[in-house]
Amino acid sequence: MTATVRVVEARVGKDVSDHLAAGYGIEDLVPVDETGLSPIRASFMTGPELAAAQDEAIAWIHADYLAASTTTQLSGAPKLAGKTTFALCLADAVARGAEFIGRPTKKGVVVYLTEQTKGSFKMSARRTGVLANPDVHLLLRSLVWSHEWADIIREAIAYCLEIGAVLLIIDTLGRWASLLGDTENDSGPALEIMQPLDEAAAAGLAVLVVRHDRKDASGNIVDAGRGSNAYAGAFDQLLSLKRVGGAGHDNRRKLCSEGRFEETPRELVVEYVGGTFVDRGTEANVESAEVSATVLAVLADADEARTFDHLLEACGGPARETTLQRVLGTEGNPDKGKAPSGLVGDGLVLRRKGAGAASAKAYGYWLPGTSTDTEPSQLPIPVDRGELDSPCSATVEAGLLPSARPTGADRGAVPDSSPTPHGPGPIGGEKANRLESPPRGELP
Repeated sequence: MTATVRVVEARVGKDVSDHLAAGYGIEDLVPVDETGLSPIRASFMTGPELAAAQDEAIAWIHADYLAASTTTQLSGAPKLAGKTTFALCLADAVARGAEFIGRPTKKGVVVYLTEQTKGSFKMSARRTGVLANPDVHLLLRSLVWSHEWADIIREAIAYCLEIGAVLLIIDTLGRWASLLGDTENDSGPALEIMQPLDEAAAAGLAVLVVRHDRKDASGNIVDAGRGSNAYAGAFDQLLSLKRVGGAGHDNRRKLCSEGRFEETPRELVVEYVGGTFVDRGTEANVESAEVSATVLAVLADADEARTFDHLLEACGGPARETTLQRVLGTEGNPDKGKAPSGLVGDGLVLRRKGAGAASAKAYGYWLPGTSTDTEPSQLPIPVDRGELDSPCSATVEAGLLPSARPTGADRGAVPDSSPTPHGPGPIGGEKANRLESPPRGELP
């Protein structure tokens, strides 16, 4: 037996009660054609229908991080994380179609809403290319204090559509939405505040919202932003910017993420250099590069071979023991199926038990070709390892390590990594390195 379903409506009135009250029976109900269904009812579908629907490609504005029709939160400690500098550099990169943190952008107009006054904002923007970029449009909160949050954002949406903008940035949410007292902690107002931002995303814009971390921010990015967790739940993507330690690296930050996109790295070390942010890799990559550079700077010739403990002390102590072991590596042992690895495996560092100050059972390490009394038989046979596969050789190839051995008075000293000043001052009030990152084109 096959069941059939008919969609009907009242012949008169608003519902079946009115229909029956008018003297009509069930058989008098009027069939409704499917094309006459409301837009909401016509939008329902089954799981198989959804599975058969063609997937839409992600329209990246900034590859792996910001997509059209989505909302993203960027949080960090007030005055310390460098959120505004990061957002301004991003705005400038998108407006120019330039690479940002090692990833391409889709060129387009950017609209930036700032809480800062004219003078304060100009000081922040001088660290970036925004003041010279006509495709970054600005709105200062001080010029529209008397207007309501929802009205401001809806006007901003209309303005974005009018000029063809692809990215809308709000810095910061608390000041623009006038969140006073405990308002930020209430989930009800939080959802009301998010409504205009959702409308901006629905209009096709990528929306980046800057927020401050709470005072007791834990390592959980979901709980990092001030106020109710309803904010975190409403955003498509959550980004967190935190300072990372290290002498000479005051402009280095850790960018963490959680969200809907698998493509987004969960952790990335970035650094403000040359007026923008560049990708430094994961924390493990960064530590390996620093340890490699220190080893190559400290070591000298065979007569001054250094022990592992001496190198460990120079590299920062016991916390980096595992990293130092991996960075130094070994010559390998083909008979046991062990491939060469690290600086030793690449032939950039030599070792021998009892060398220099090392005991008979411990290795001493030195640089190749720096001692006239080193016998050729003691040098490792060069191994063709194809692509560089160790963090040590990879960092040498990328230019992160010295390409030549230190000589003369430079031997045995840890390299000076003091940054070079750039512009009126880098993020956080410290000096910034001036490095350039080669362009990688733009998104289609």
